[in-house]
Amino acid sequence: MNYGAQETHSEDAVMRPLAHHGPADPVAWSANGETEAAQLWSDLEAVARALPAAKQDQPLVLICADRYHFAVGLLAAWRAGIIFRRQRVERR
Repeated sequence: MNYGAQETHSEDAVMRPLAHHGPADPVAWSANGETEAAQLWSDLEAVARALPAAKQDQPLVLICADRYHFAVGLLAAWRAGIIFRRQRVERR
């Protein structure tokens, strides 16, 4: 299910959410219509290439206008090899 992208160590992890979708299958919906899996893959590849090289303990903050862009950013970070760690936030 490599929609024209180069293989990397994190491709399997990124592709898991899309594993049951063909390139033309809709995977996101918005007021602008449907987004096909191939377009999502293309978008996340573009973002992954634009991300700086992952550095240990350097945070990545995703601030997005909508859920689609958040999903693209998250998948792109995984694709780029950025590991997310959950941090416990204490509430007062």
